Amino acid sequence: MDIKKTFKQKIISDVLTYNTDWPVLIYDKTCAELLKNLFTKSEFITYNIVMSQFIEENRDQADFPVIYFVKCTSEISKIINSDFINKKYSSFNVCSLCEPENLNNEISCKVVHLNIKAMEERFFLSEIDDLNSVCNILNSYFFVEYTNRNLEKYSKILTDDNNKLGKLILFDRSIDLFTPLLHFYTFQPLLEDINITDMKKIYEEYGNTTLWKDLRHTHLGEMSDLLKSYVKKVRTKPNENIKDLMKAVMDAPETMKTNKGLRLFFDLTEECYAKFDYFDTFANIEQSIVTKEKIKNEKILKILKNQNIEENDRKRIFLLYKLSGHKYTDEEMKDLEFLKDLDIEIGDFKPISYDYKFNYAVSKFEPTISVALREYIKNNKKIIPFYKVEREKKTVQSLRKTNLISVKKEIKGDNIWCIYIKGGVTYEEIKCIYKLSDELGIEFVIGSDKIVRAQDYINK
Repeated sequence: MDIKKTFKQKIISDVLTYNTDWPVLIYDKTCAELLKNLFTKSEFITYNIVMSQFIEENRDQADFPVIYFVKCTSEISKIINSDFINKKYSSFNVCSLCEPENLNNEISCKVVHLNIKAMEERFFLSEIDDLNSVCNILNSYFFVEYTNRNLEKYSKILTDDNNKLGKLILFDRSIDLFTPLLHFYTFQPLLEDINITDMKKIYEEYGNTTLWKDLRHTHLGEMSDLLKSYVKKVRTKPNENIKDLMKAVMDAPETMKTNKGLRLFFDLTEECYAKFDYFDTFANIEQSIVTKEKIKNEKILKILKNQNIEENDRKRIFLLYKLSGHKYTDEEMKDLEFLKDLDIEIGDFKPISYDYKFNYAVSKFEPTISVALREYIKNNKKIIPFYKVEREKKTVQSLRKTNLISVKKEIKGDNIWCIYIKGGVTYEEIKCIYKLSDELGIEFVIGSDKIVRAQDYINK
């Protein structure tokens, strides 16, 4: 499963090649965000696009048809209506992410359910109200379960006109407040956490490379060996026969990029190792808190008072301990003056009890969403509650007629399982989805309305 490739193909078929030849493509800010992860501007000519322009820039009159790819609000409609009246283009077609507002009735318009941002092969961002877009892009008819009663209303917004069966499981962020605050030592989550490099540039230059895809979900304890194995591959000389020599020539640009990436990621790994020496002073304390291991209160308070530990990290530990059930006394808070105004909304959050399997003592904890899905596959739904939409009939055919979309039915491994977290997802949880897909042979994708970080909680 590669949601970026699937989404790109959907935009090509539903927008770029829609109803006309050699058009001008006009997009607004919203659609520009969707396009930039998938296309280069020079690539549009491949799909017979004459030119592409931002809707709010000065645009000359052109004797070509136009396709507007926009979220057709009243403001956008005003611009399009003006273009139409002034006959700026030879014919007009609008592809809108929403029902058009105040658009001239003479202008051809179709609503396209494409309002997501495809970030990685298995990861997307969208508002929960736009889950229809996910159904459309993946061409999947989702049977829905949810883990919080507040999510039930969102399970009823999906259309039923897609072909493939799939499962959609809705989670709320309140199911696991430990994960956004905890330090993880997987390469990508760690880089995102410690802010030692411009991750935007990493994604732009290396996001689609095999090197980055191999490294991003690797634990820091295994990074050195993996990087060394890459170096060994790069240094291996081809046999001196014509086929291998030709392959070496063809691969040269990619090899140069790999070499450059290796140097960069070696340097970043060294910086991560250096930072880990600091994390090691409290990593086991964090793990004990979130895995419910016995630990003396005095030991945690000592860490919270330790000024050699950065204030933000002490704030994270402070909140983790509170989430675990500890109630700070007035006496304890006397020595923690800098934390007196720090609070977190616990809501429905309840730490789970689980026998974690782990390879590293600093990485015992597994995000609850990963645990819940792993156990769900085993038909164990006791870790957290799962709810289904009430239904009148049990067959897929009748469900399509009544638009009720939950049914007890076996979902095969080649069907898509879409996991959506309302309230934000972490990079560690994204990693877990890739890992579960590989381990279980299930086509998982994960989405959320935003990416959450520890700073979102400690800076409130």
